[in-house]
Amino acid sequence: MSKTLHYTRSNRLDALQDQLWAAGIRPERVTGLGDSITIVVPDGADVAAVQAVLDAHNPAALDAATAQQAQQQATSRAAILATAQGAVGKPLASLTAAERAALATVLLWRLGAITAQGTVAPLASWADGPVRG
Repeated sequence: MSKTLHYTRSNRLDALQDQLWAAGIRPERVTGLGDSITIVVPDGADVAAVQAVLDAHNPAALDAATAQQAQQQATSRAAILATAQGAVGKPLASLTAAERAALATVLLWRLGAITAQGTVAPLASWADGPVRG
């Protein structure tokens, strides 16, 4: 059997589910709409532990971290594009190492090989697939 727990508070359900799992809580389902949260857990689940995760859940901090990460990615992308732009019109033999690296990175983005975190994705996810725009 299962227990259905209802809470009302601001949330980021994707992060909340990850936080529950990180705390060793295995919910059967985490759903919500707006500030309403429904968590379905097995009967033997520790409700106090669920409450502790909810008490520590801070969607504002998560949103700020996400915004900061997006800003860092945009800044990094702008710098790489600026370096790649510097290569336009130059003979290949005269490109600097930084220009070659920037051009390669732009191509990796186009292939879908760069993750949202700015890391190179596993080869299996992009090396044999179609070019993405």
